[in-house]
Amino acid sequence: MNDTPQFSKESISTATLFSTLAILSLGILSFTQYIIHLQWNFDDSNIVYRIVDNILSGHGWVYNVGEAYNASTSVLNTVIIAIVAYLSSDISNAAHITGSLSIFSSATLLFYLSREKLGITVSFIASMFLIYALANNLTWGLETHLFFALLLLFVLFETKEINSWWLLGILVLARPDAMLLVGFKWLKEWRLDKTTSLKGLTQFSMVLLPWVIFSLYNFGQVFPGTLSNKMWQGQSGFWGTGFVYLSGLKQHIAQYPPGSTFFGLIAIIGVVNIARNQKPMLYLLLFVLAQQSAYAILNVPGYHWYYSFLDGAILIAIAYGITPLLTIIGVLIRTPKALSQEINIPLLTLIIGLLTASHVFLQKEDLITRDGRDKSYTELSRVIMSTGQPTDTIAALEVGTIGFLTKQPMLDMISLTSTNPEFLSGKNSDVFFELAPETVIVHDPIWPMERAIADDPRFHRQYRLERHITSGAVPTRLFKLRSNQNASIDNPSNQAPTFRRYIGQEPLTQSNHLCVIDTINSNAANRSSTIIKSRQKDGHLLHFNGWLLNKNTQSTAKHVAIILRSKKDNTLYQIEGYRSDRPDVANAYSSDSYIRSGLIGEGNGRLLPTGTYETILGPTAPTGKLHGLCRLNVSIEIKP
Repeated sequence: MNDTPQFSKESISTATLFSTLAILSLGILSFTQYIIHLQWNFDDSNIVYRIVDNILSGHGWVYNVGEAYNASTSVLNTVIIAIVAYLSSDISNAAHITGSLSIFSSATLLFYLSREKLGITVSFIASMFLIYALANNLTWGLETHLFFALLLLFVLFETKEINSWWLLGILVLARPDAMLLVGFKWLKEWRLDKTTSLKGLTQFSMVLLPWVIFSLYNFGQVFPGTLSNKMWQGQSGFWGTGFVYLSGLKQHIAQYPPGSTFFGLIAIIGVVNIARNQKPMLYLLLFVLAQQSAYAILNVPGYHWYYSFLDGAILIAIAYGITPLLTIIGVLIRTPKALSQEINIPLLTLIIGLLTASHVFLQKEDLITRDGRDKSYTELSRVIMSTGQPTDTIAALEVGTIGFLTKQPMLDMISLTSTNPEFLSGKNSDVFFELAPETVIVHDPIWPMERAIADDPRFHRQYRLERHITSGAVPTRLFKLRSNQNASIDNPSNQAPTFRRYIGQEPLTQSNHLCVIDTINSNAANRSSTIIKSRQKDGHLLHFNGWLLNKNTQSTAKHVAIILRSKKDNTLYQIEGYRSDRPDVANAYSSDSYIRSGLIGEGNGRLLPTGTYETILGPTAPTGKLHGLCRLNVSIEIKP
């Protein structure tokens, strides 16, 4: 006897009806989120918008016009936004259209993939929660929504046994992380058929080939250098110390709603259910696991969009864990064909309620959200455009919103969007002041990442405060290059303090401090027996960048001096040094007490007798009296 249940046409039609209503409801929910977040942009999404703006304006794939550099992580997202913006004449709206359609596609694909295993009700609820999760992960304008939709489309292809190699190429263009999926797919097919796997890799490569040729020709690389920059950020100490990404992940999970432990157990059941009954969905789970592990190993900062994929995967796992759990406790939810009209009456009520709620949402202006920093930077951009010239270069820590709105050349202090070196550590401060951007943006209070420049004596000599913008979530200070800047460069001795002979007895003992001089006048000075020559055309101006700390007391002296000892007669000459933040040092010694270990100093050597001098650092009393000497194997030669 055949035990397979037989379904009437009425039950099949009912299932189809409810599936149609569910998808319609998901579409309305997605549109609702589009309206609510229409004005929500943030700094990183504006980086993409500016590249799109340059493409549509005929300047090419660049962030700064004339500067060959790719600052966009996602090729596909940038291209799609550019196409939609070309048709709609609004870049920001084009990005939100792309994002909302991607969110709807993700929800629809999840519903389609899971309804036969989980039933319409559970699948619909899971898809509804996925919409809210994606819409509120604060990544509008980035590739996150698009990538998640393509990821679920890949799972669908694998479920239906459709060739997915070309789709993997598109996924990599959407986000290079998809190379992990390529590896999983290749390993699976290599075990089954080596010839087929090589053929698939060829198809995958052909999808990437046009971009590879374009990128190599224009930028000299296939993918942007954003990953290497993020790795440097994780090591710099400015984003935390130790296991930076794992610390961020822990904080992110701590923000999950109450009951997370219980739902975590359900997610584990869901993973087992997926492994037994819907193996293609394992691709998504394995990808997220590998991605999070890679970020943890690379120790990049925990930017919130990195956790979006984990959130989506956990939500899907919970959905697959709910059904077996309900079955265990005796509540049977059958496949769509077995669902009776009576069981689905609550679903119809839910859909009607959601449609009503969506209508209410569209009428409530207070639900329309906007990023606080984006709002502050928008106001700041108006001030910049009213106080400067369109050709003025703007130096800032966060360049996205300001760059997109002002369209002026940007000097990215993190070096994420422009070719200049980073200006956070202080090691490249000389380059910053040589470039001398006309406008500099500093937060109020000063962010630690800005202190290397803002604490530098040259900054206060070369720049004047133009405007203090206190409105909005992020107060800022706008500095302008002084009009007499050229004069001060030509004759720096008029501005910098002069090395003067130390009056007092030289300390007889070495201090308990550790010290390093990183650079002197842009020259690396942390190597053994370095000799720095001061030239006449420099006005004998000497600029020092390094650090000094007391490891015994795990402290940093408040007052420090930079000392030059004459190798001819042992006479000491000194200037006062200025403390600055050095998170990299604090990170290296695993102690936050060393944050202010940085040392910046600038002095004129016009009163120094010609000859060679040993460089020494030392803590001092407020009066300038030396409390010890920290010797360095670095020499300076003063010539006539």
